Amino acid sequence: MSRILIVDDQQEIREMLLEILSYIEEIETKAISDPMQALPAMKQESFDLVITDLNMPRMTGIELSKEIRKTDKKMPIFLFTGDTTSQTKEMAEQAGIDEVIHKPVKIDQMISLIKRYLIA
Repeated sequence: MSRILIVDDQQEIREMLLEILSYIEEIETKAISDPMQALPAMKQESFDLVITDLNMPRMTGIELSKEIRKTDKKMPIFLFTGDTTSQTKEMAEQAGIDEVIHKPVKIDQMISLIKRYLIA
């Protein structure tokens, strides 16, 4: 069983992602609204993939990804954003983010990406 951590300050987005991910039987999910709580949660629990929003209060998804990379070089990280600029893609690459997923996302696209990283 694989575990995914969702980090997004908007409740509607967390709920939408949880619903999309509920279609994949082989995973469990946890959603956190505050990116400052994500790192402690990752130390207390085991996760196999992180999906984070770009723009959040107190810490961006880019900053969160850089912090994750300090202790875990292999954790797949997806940045979920409405920003489609090339600057965002560059920053994501520099932060070690594996996939940039643009809002709105199609359910089959998200499921396919998750399965590519987690389900052999």
